[in-house]
Amino acid sequence: MLVMPGHVGTIYAATNAVYAGRATACTVKLLPDGTVFHARTAQKIRRREQGYEYATAQLVALGAPRPRPGCDPAPWLRDALAAAGARNIRHRGAHRFVFRLGRTRRQREEIELGLPARQPYPKHPTLSRLPPGLLRHRPPPRTPPTAARLNGVDMPSHPTSTPPTTPDLAAYDLLAPQLSGGKDSAVMMAVFMEAARAAGVADRVISYHSSLGVLEWPSVVFHGIRYPGVSELAALQSAAFGVPNDRHREVTRTMPGPDGTRIPHSLLTEIAAYGRFPRMGSPYCRKSAKESVVSSAWTPTVSTLRRELARPVRILKVMGLRSDEGPDRKKRPAFRTVQANGARAVDEWLPVKDWPTAAVKEWHADAPVPYSWTYDSVPGAGDWGGTSRCSCSLCVFASRRDVLLSIGRRPRLADLYAEVEQVRGDSFRADWRITDLIRHAEQCEAPDPGVVCPDDGPEFTVLQDQVRAALEKEPRKEPDPARRRGRAMCEGCTVHS
Repeated sequence: MLVMPGHVGTIYAATNAVYAGRATACTVKLLPDGTVFHARTAQKIRRREQGYEYATAQLVALGAPRPRPGCDPAPWLRDALAAAGARNIRHRGAHRFVFRLGRTRRQREEIELGLPARQPYPKHPTLSRLPPGLLRHRPPPRTPPTAARLNGVDMPSHPTSTPPTTPDLAAYDLLAPQLSGGKDSAVMMAVFMEAARAAGVADRVISYHSSLGVLEWPSVVFHGIRYPGVSELAALQSAAFGVPNDRHREVTRTMPGPDGTRIPHSLLTEIAAYGRFPRMGSPYCRKSAKESVVSSAWTPTVSTLRRELARPVRILKVMGLRSDEGPDRKKRPAFRTVQANGARAVDEWLPVKDWPTAAVKEWHADAPVPYSWTYDSVPGAGDWGGTSRCSCSLCVFASRRDVLLSIGRRPRLADLYAEVEQVRGDSFRADWRITDLIRHAEQCEAPDPGVVCPDDGPEFTVLQDQVRAALEKEPRKEPDPARRRGRAMCEGCTVHS
């Protein structure tokens, strides 16, 4: 077992927080899996408070006996900790940092802190108080696994430095793959369903697609051939790998309509009401339009299963994120726990995290389901010359080429984004305004769109009305305009002010 010695607050030091020493030292209980069993968790078990079922299940999974109905929880907890192999470790106290509050630097500097002489920032974790020999145990070296094949394509082996990342699918009550409709979610679904069938739990699968409505890539007709939109592709991906149609859920965020009924609430409407576009440090769009929507969709199933099981429902969220998509996703663990409470315990699995982009494209050459038309220079070309990703059409995290191509393919939608930008005073991205991107595409250079979506249906009209109604109200946040001002995109562009 490897025990990490903890953090030293590097991020707080980097943001000029004042180091205030350590909190009160205490003794903590360390479980064999390296997690800390907190005193608050123990109190939940002793008092049978909300969430005690999950804490009890955590100890039972480590070898503790199941509590008998009506038993005294305090003696059971003492025996369970011993049976689970918990051990006491002296913790010297967490590092404390404080920030002076104020709108300006001068206001912050005027605040006096009632602290002794300023202490230097801690630089290294303290290892001296750990039990002797605890850090000397290391996992045995792993033999590199043989690469498997899926649809005739070699699947990349996991690096030898990482632990096994395939969870025990039979341990979960609900297996919930999340399908974006993009190229990666199709590969993910193939890998995941193969594992689910091998474990004999394919009947526990319910697939989910969090629809972005008008902001998604729609269906198009090109040279007389209709190419499906993103939501259709998500349903096709689910069905192609054996999930019955009635076990695929398309969900979306809603809001009260004029007549009191629920109507779709677009992400762009939320941006207009919030006052700021999402940023890399604050990607609220992912939670607002996707994660929270799917989590809410689990609630009816969780309520039913929890009554039947009399314990928290175990859910495995499966996603198609890959390391090649960016540094943030490369750092994301392939398997982790993302939520645990008295109703549900949710783990996240990224089965294709290590798949390179070339392998994904090769897999799609003879896949049983088509990929989105937006990946090609023109629908049906098969050249992967279009957008590199298939998220919302105008994604603030997309590359500049992808955004310029999207502007050409959906000019009316781009104009609506520009309207939000101009009214709120915020910038589409931290480095570029969409107004400048539109001007650059018109006057200088941009990829050939290949096809243009008219966006003239009633759904787009409803989106326009929602966004403009939100812009008439005060924003919830002050704008955070572009920080790199005064830089033109090319020699032909006018430098924006």
